[in-house]
Order: sequence, then structure tokens, then C-alpha cells
Amino acid sequence: YDASEVESQGAAASPPQEYVQFQQAMQMVAAMGITVLVASGDQGSMGPPLTACPSSYPSYGLPGQASVNWLGASPGSTAVGGTMWPGYVRPGNEQVWSQAAGVGPTVFACGAAGGGGGQSVVSARPPWQAAAGAGIPGTKRLMPDLSMLAGAPGFATIMNGRPSITQGTSAGAPILGAAVLRINADRLAAGRKPVGFLNPLLYGPLAATFSDITQGSNDVFGNGICCTAGPGFDMASGLGAPNIGAWPALIDRKS
Repeated sequence: YDASEVESQGAAASPPQEYVQFQQAMQMVAAMGITVLVASGDQGSMGPPLTACPSSYPSYGLPGQASVNWLGASPGSTAVGGTMWPGYVRPGNEQVWSQAAGVGPTVFACGAAGGGGGQSVVSARPPWQAAAGAGIPGTKRLMPDLSMLAGAPGFATIMNGRPSITQGTSAGAPILGAAVLRINADRLAAGRKPVGFLNPLLYGPLAATFSDITQGSNDVFGNGICCTAGPGFDMASGLGAPNIGAWPALIDRKS
């Protein structure tokens, strides 16, 4: 789901009703121990120029304005951004996913593509994100929270019986979902509760498990506003790329 928050919000002075309903739903599922993962989108951080695919609005945001995915920007969601492996080799050179039109096996609506990220215009910055985002001006929710592989080399998949390569944060987010499912299966088998709402863990006991992504930008349309990777948390890669294998032991200490 990749509707731009700015376009969905429109000129309303307060969040639309669907925002309110979604926030209530997130509180309910968190109380049930359900983890909600949302792909941060493949539009980068800002809307495209006026001359680029106007038919794709509002999903790509308004020209030159933040195109934060509004479901991913909910404080109740874990927003999953994207990385790529230049030269198809990892580790050591993992970067923020960003590719020009005509690059890669997947065709995106506006040609150029990259992991979504930026600052919400609706949701306040949650307490668990305050320390990580301390150096970023503003008071709103930041995304993504973390990043998974989304660009090159992509994922080998079978579509309608035919092999293909899939790219995008909508490929990376399910990979993380599968990992959480495995962790939950082991926890339930041991008589423990599922991990549930993931974000306080990510910014707390799991923060040390991330590889910091310091190269690349998701400013795919060259607006020059946001967002570039750097040391520590940023709105291009979030906390970075996780070492999920280290999660179970650390989560157990908090359970």
C-alpha cells in the first residue's frame, strides 16, 4: 500500500477518518501480540517532477513534496525501507536502494525507484524514536525504521509458473515478516508470547544488531531535499540492515 501521506492528507487541518481508524486498529493488534510490517514504498523520499508520470499521483506524492507512505508512517507500524548490493556482493558495500529509470529487471511506474523515507506530516514522533532521531529537526514520526534488501540483486521468484526477479520494499518487507514468523514459532513452542509490537525492541535491545548503512540516497528524482544516508539513524535507511539471527536471544532477555 503506497498512497502518499501528503496526498491522502490533502489540505485537511486534522487527520482524515481513515487515519484515526487505522491508529485504533494498530493499538488493537499490538495488544494481541501481532507485528505489523509495512513496506516504505518504492517512490523514494520526494514526489517526482511535474514532467514525470503525472498519472501515477497520488501514490508517488505531489511534485517536490514528501511522499511518505501513510500506513508506514503510523507509529503502530514498522516501516521497512530498502537497500541494494552494488556489484551483487554483500557484506561491506550495502547501500540505500536507489536506481535510475531503465536499471534493473523490475519496471516501476515512474521509472526511477528507491526506498521510501522521510518525516510524517501527521503522526507525532513516538517516544521510542526520540533518541535515534534527536539530530533530525522536527517533531514528527520518521521512517523507515530499518531496511532490507530491495534493489540489486533482487529476489528470485516464480510468477504464474515462470521464474522472474522481484525488486522493491514490497519484497523486502515479507522477508522480514517471514523472519518474525520463525521467531514467533520458536517462542510459542517454548511457551512464550510472540514478539508483538516490534518498534520499542528495534530502538532498544535490538539496536546493536544493525549494520549501519552510510552510503546512498533515496532522493531518486534529484529534488535535493531528502534523504541521504550517514552514520547512525537516518531517513534513508533507518537503523540500518538487521542481523536477525541475533534477535531471539536479545528478545528473550526482555520477555
